[in-house]
Amino acid sequence: MQLFPNYDFPFQYIKEADGIIYLVSQSDKLASYNFKSRQFKFIEIPYHVSMINEVKKFDSNTLLLATDNGLIIYKIKEKKFQLIDIRTSTQPSSVVQSVYQDHYKELWIFPKTTGVIRYNPSTEEMQHLFTPANEVIRYERKNKNVIFEDQQHTLWILPPEGNLSYYDREKKELKSMLKDSNNPKSVFSPLVRFYTLDNQGNCWLTSARGIYKLSFFPHTYNLVHIDDGFETRAFLCDSEKRVWVSSKAQVIRVYQPDGQLGGYLTPQGKISKDKHSFTSVYCFLEDHEGNIWIGTKENGIYLLKKKSPDSYSVQQFTHQPNMPYSLSGNSVYSIFQDSHKRIWIGCYGGGINLLTCNKNGKTEFIHSDNELKNYPTGYASKVRHISEAPGGVLLIGTTNGLLTFSNQFERPEEIKFYRNCCESGISTSLSGNDVMHTYTDKQKRTYIASFTGGISQIVSKNLLSNKIEFKTYTTDDGLASDLVQAIQEDQQGNLWILSENAISKFDTQREAFENYGLNSLHQEFSFFRSSSSDQRTKSNCIRYR
Repeated sequence: MQLFPNYDFPFQYIKEADGIIYLVSQSDKLASYNFKSRQFKFIEIPYHVSMINEVKKFDSNTLLLATDNGLIIYKIKEKKFQLIDIRTSTQPSSVVQSVYQDHYKELWIFPKTTGVIRYNPSTEEMQHLFTPANEVIRYERKNKNVIFEDQQHTLWILPPEGNLSYYDREKKELKSMLKDSNNPKSVFSPLVRFYTLDNQGNCWLTSARGIYKLSFFPHTYNLVHIDDGFETRAFLCDSEKRVWVSSKAQVIRVYQPDGQLGGYLTPQGKISKDKHSFTSVYCFLEDHEGNIWIGTKENGIYLLKKKSPDSYSVQQFTHQPNMPYSLSGNSVYSIFQDSHKRIWIGCYGGGINLLTCNKNGKTEFIHSDNELKNYPTGYASKVRHISEAPGGVLLIGTTNGLLTFSNQFERPEEIKFYRNCCESGISTSLSGNDVMHTYTDKQKRTYIASFTGGISQIVSKNLLSNKIEFKTYTTDDGLASDLVQAIQEDQQGNLWILSENAISKFDTQREAFENYGLNSLHQEFSFFRSSSSDQRTKSNCIRYR
């Protein structure tokens, strides 16, 4: 169908804006067509233009024309034109071959000469960026101009007569892509004949020598080096947004909300500017009253009660063989407060403990050697993690399977425990018996992380059963490793799954994994089992932004 039979004119480009069709010839003609009124009319460009190389829509009210006489900006409602002269002291050409709009509403203009021009329409700031001539990797054939943004909104450019580079927004300069971030001479800039981006944000480049795949990983973390040679073992982000960090060097650091080191916890409960030893800590808990509970490798539990902003009273609880209501073991891997405000302690070698107070106000611990008569110490004495699932079901991760029980009880001796473990030949059973971590996301889906078994999502509605059904995800499904140690959900609902040498992001809607190995983080370290939402490493603390 011919929309405007009275005009026989070759138009090269077409754009729609606010219900109006705009047609542009390769020469100097701009026209509009209104579908409602069926009106077609030419719009006079008030500048001398011999060639229009490209048309882009900046927003619903703005068209961009890349011409041989600069960049023309057309405001549709105002019916106003603006000519941007792209010439600079280092770039003499007026010809605009193409234009790209980035996430930050800045324009990137490819001229006929070398480099690229950055133009900010709001501030009218203009900058000619290029690769120094002595650093350019040259080929017999010309490269295709490349420009795109990765999923972190980093802008990547291969400008005319330049190297493949990213734009450093802080320093406002192009930096060449390196194969090795520690070697400035390892520039990667192949001959590019075509490129495209896939759904995962990877860039595929076709070259004279084959195909390259570029993957761009997020750099939204800070790596803080602490206690070289010692594992960082436990974290706590308290109600004041301070981060407590413990390493096997037996040092507890307290960081302020801005990330600055506030001080070190002393055995007397003070946060001191001077470095002090405390003990080897494996877990933290801040209870509903703001008290800090510290579980240790071999010294039981410490209770900190605040006296002032930088001072706490300190009370220690340990196993005493002649005291049946003392802690069941001194190696504490997990401390958890349930929805009834009860505090549970998981001992590696002593099962679980329920913290109570007797009629005299003295702290006591209920466990299998006193009132917790039904607890299966034969196979569940080594507890790694405690959490709570929807419906008031407590989850106990042990080295020999998963225990569940209800928090609805009057007396501890009434508690009934259920055990689920890996059963050979049954695909819906737990995938691994060494349960490292249990986690329930915002959608109330519960996952079990096991060492050698990947992650298992609970699909049964009844968790008080010896026959809970699970759906398991392993390396066969795209997980980076089956040696899973911890799980944490982000604000977008993705699950981040920690294994010894990699981190996997699990999109629960698409059931798809994105894996980040150590090469993605450009650091050498190993990950260890985590009892909190931050990640623990050897000699380092990773803080995600």
